Amino acid sequence: MAVTTNFIAQPRPQTAGFPVQFTDRSSTDVVDGTMVSWSWTFDDGSVSVTQNPSHIFASSGSYSVRLRATDSDGTTSQRTRQVVIRKKYRIRKVRTHQHRSTITAVEFGNGGQPTGNTYSVPFGNDGNLDNLAQQLKAKSEVVEEDNTELIEDIENRLEALL
Repeated sequence: MAVTTNFIAQPRPQTAGFPVQFTDRSSTDVVDGTMVSWSWTFDDGSVSVTQNPSHIFASSGSYSVRLRATDSDGTTSQRTRQVVIRKKYRIRKVRTHQHRSTITAVEFGNGGQPTGNTYSVPFGNDGNLDNLAQQLKAKSEVVEEDNTELIEDIENRLEALL
């Protein structure tokens, strides 16, 4: 007797702050047997015992999600998968000028699709972004991928501001 535990998470890609729908795809080889219980553990400390839970991850990052499923014969199996949650706001460009600088961020919704909303945040006079402004003055007008750490820092700060 065996239980095969499996699940999917949708939509893909997942975005912080939006629901991720987890769908149980577990099965049993017991004749006329059924799956009778589910125990989900999310890496952010949350749990669920419903068959197909929806869960919101507040922050971006990589999370382990574990499903433990049991069939009508009492056989249990579990599966753990990584779910990568993307940031809600991502940098489109950073412009630095002598007197006024701006960061333009694009908002992403459920499924990782742009919502059409963009935000321009001035910085240089803002204490929260002053250090970034100093770092950016030495960079090109448009932040490129080689500035990954700097972009990550700006995106984290924007998440807190917006």
